[in-house]
Amino acid sequence: MKKDYVFVVLSNPLPGTEERYNRWYSEVHLADMLKVPGFTEAQRYKVAGVSGGGDAQFDYLALYHAHTDAPQEMLDEVLRRAGGPDMPIDAGMDENYFAVIYEPITPMVKAKS
Repeated sequence: MKKDYVFVVLSNPLPGTEERYNRWYSEVHLADMLKVPGFTEAQRYKVAGVSGGGDAQFDYLALYHAHTDAPQEMLDEVLRRAGGPDMPIDAGMDENYFAVIYEPITPMVKAKS
């Protein structure tokens, strides 16, 4: 049975490559990721400069929503494509990053108006 997941990727550009890294990530990489079966939506974020505690290790967050019955196979396909012709990785991306798939444990809770 297919379920919803969120693939979270935290990353940084290498020093001096931020503009190039952002152009590649936003204009190329998001589209390449959405070609992997299971992924349905993608959005990027940048640290807003405020924190609830501690310093952010990563300046950029990418959230990928997915709907699949095989999250490990979906991730394996990302790893298979990464760095190849179907998913080139820009040299400006720091190879130190964090990536993990989460599954919901509660339904979405919304604020009451």
